[in-house]
Amino acid sequence: MDNFNPNYQPQNEQPTYQQPAYEQPAYNQSVYEQTAYQQPVYQQPIYNQPVLPDPSSIFTKGLLSLILGYFIPIVGIILGVMGRKAAKQYINAGVALTGKAKVGSILSLIGLILGIVGVVAVVFLVIYYIFIFVVMAASGY
Repeated sequence: MDNFNPNYQPQNEQPTYQQPAYEQPAYNQSVYEQTAYQQPVYQQPIYNQPVLPDPSSIFTKGLLSLILGYFIPIVGIILGVMGRKAAKQYINAGVALTGKAKVGSILSLIGLILGIVGVVAVVFLVIYYIFIFVVMAASGY
């Protein structure tokens, strides 16, 4: 600590540094001209439009309900109801049933009735046969 001088004052002379100015090299580029951006025009989406089933599907359900209503009544009833619901969508939308849709609606109704009659006939036959077997058992046969 021999070199310590209490009267020492630091000098404020600091060297000044300047950053060199950046110069962009000159390139032979042409000026790019861009046309103004035009935003595409979109149509407003239309909501709440019912999606109507294909008339061929109504006809197919009606025909199958008519055929299967005779052989398998439960399936005939299910297909008849499905065909009638599909036809009702046309009616609720205010569209007239024409062509295959109208024929399918009528076949669905006939198949539905045929299926209900088939189920009632099966239930009646089961009750009838149970009654016959009970009577036969009671009489000793």
